[in-house]
Amino acid sequence: MPDLLALLLLSFLVSGLASYVLLSKQRDAMSMAIASRAENNRRLMAERAAREDAEEAAQAEEAARQGASAQATPAQPGSRPASPGAADADEAPKRDGDAGK
Repeated sequence: MPDLLALLLLSFLVSGLASYVLLSKQRDAMSMAIASRAENNRRLMAERAAREDAEEAAQAEEAARQGASAQATPAQPGSRPASPGAADADEAPKRDGDAGK
């Protein structure tokens, strides 16, 4: 029985060494294909990220340009302020008791 176990271990060792030597070309070709595909995926991801960053920058620039043009536009006479807290003091809400004043 111990001879059978030693023979089995020896056959695994010989098979492993033979596979390592005989399959090296296939292993190298597979390694190159995987590395090439990984590099291509990295390149595509970088291009997509750059494109997305450029789109976001363009949107931010457009929003800033629209905000600047809205601030540069003079207010129309008689128009109300945009925020309720910015109302003039003479337009303060009147109470019931102030109706005659």
